[in-house]
Amino acid sequence: MPAQLFVNDAVNCDHVHSRRDAEYLINAFVNGDVDSAWGELGGGARYTVILTREAAAELAGGTAGEIDPQ
Repeated sequence: MPAQLFVNDAVNCDHVHSRRDAEYLINAFVNGDVDSAWGELGGGARYTVILTREAAAELAGGTAGEIDPQ
């Protein structure tokens, strides 16, 4: 199954940086280097999410400064 990237164009973010992140994650998947942040879709398909710190903070109910960048 080829890698697919779904982009929310309504979000104000640096899509060039997101592309680099996506390429890193695709390579990690190809090399079998997935961690608990990856979910299973069935049939061998997996997924993960790329978020800005602000979006992650909003989802967590905090502030961007409280998110530990990893």
